[in-house]
Amino acid sequence: MLREAATIGTHPVMETSVRIFEEHRLITLTLGGLFSVAEMSRMIDGLVADPDYCWTYDRLSFVKANSNLSEMAVPDLYTIKDKILGTVFDGVEVDPSQFPAYKNSVVCNSSTNNVLVKLFDSLWKLDETPVVDMRLFEALGPALDWLGRDPALAAIFDEELVGV
Repeated sequence: MLREAATIGTHPVMETSVRIFEEHRLITLTLGGLFSVAEMSRMIDGLVADPDYCWTYDRLSFVKANSNLSEMAVPDLYTIKDKILGTVFDGVEVDPSQFPAYKNSVVCNSSTNNVLVKLFDSLWKLDETPVVDMRLFEALGPALDWLGRDPALAAIFDEELVGV
């Protein structure tokens, strides 16, 4: 799902794209523009509706340099977390002993955006048994390494790296 950029005032609205790599058991999420709970929710709904979607696939998220998280507050982060839990795991029998269900490696170069990404990560870590293991990276190589993926895979993420 690739959304065209639009503009609200001087900020582009949230841009999202998702790609599923079944052969690598990996989902990429690329995010940019003005973040909103509504757009995040639409992206999550679109992801789980994709016939190739598998809830146990690891995530590799790219936060573009044009991202604007200034409209996001802590309650919004809880809403997004609840949406992920309620949608991704809806109807799925999950054994808590197998948590985390997946890893989410986030590539983000902006120190301003890193603060909110780290805050979102901390919300997952508050749970007694975190459902998602999330880490923040400034470069793709270490992000792939942490996911246990071959660094040679970096070549297939040129599309995601544009603007990061």
